[in-house]
Amino acid sequence: LYLQVALDELRMFGEYERVGKLIESLPGTVTGIYEFVLDHLEREHGEGFVRRVMSYLACGRYGMTEAELLALTETEGGGVTPLKWARLYRILASHLIQRGDTLDFYHRQLREAVRWQYLSDGEAVKATHALMADYFEEQPLTDRRKLEEQPRHQKLAGRWDELGSLLTDSHFLEAKNEAGMTYDLSADLQAALDALPVHH
Repeated sequence: LYLQVALDELRMFGEYERVGKLIESLPGTVTGIYEFVLDHLEREHGEGFVRRVMSYLACGRYGMTEAELLALTETEGGGVTPLKWARLYRILASHLIQRGDTLDFYHRQLREAVRWQYLSDGEAVKATHALMADYFEEQPLTDRRKLEEQPRHQKLAGRWDELGSLLTDSHFLEAKNEAGMTYDLSADLQAALDALPVHH
């Protein structure tokens, strides 16, 4: 895996006369070289855009769809265009796995690098989940992704009152049941109870 990531990074490096110095500067671990890749992506595509995309991918329950990533990054500002996304995705594609419509990290070491680089602060994690909770709250109950993701992000954003209202909302419960997600609903309820602060 280390060699694969290192070779992918070298192929993207255009200044061939400096390849030797680049090889010498590569970190010695898989997580470390992924951090190196993130730094390179930031230089090429902008720190804010890369941070947002990678943070949302890391925080998704079952990954994130391309449409969700674009909508969320657009919400934060920065004027994300399909071309801007396509350029980033071209480099990221070999590090991602696609399951249906969702994208997720192919290797846990990339997730670890993203968490270390962008989500090591608890407030940053809560803020990311809060933005995701807002996004999924706006989606219709017919959207299976809303049913999967909204409770998780409300919980991890610490929005206990909103989470309690959601998990006792008859329309939400009915939608999850009709979608064949009764086991998932049970897991949502248990996760909420386990994480609920004492004063609630």
